Amino acid sequence: MLVEFVKAVGPKQVHTVSGFPELSARQRELGYPAVHLNARGQQQDKGFQMKLV
Repeated sequence: MLVEFVKAVGPKQVHTVSGFPELSARQRELGYPAVHLNARGQQQDKGFQMKLV
């Protein structure tokens, strides 16, 4: 469902936080510039919640 939401919105950047890193990896596979951020805003590869820019 989140992947479908990203497709519908068509963001320039996707940030995921707090959960599974696979979500940001999947977004990159689909061609979206996705990055996972940890609780301090530093890039890492774990995430579930998203911020679309």
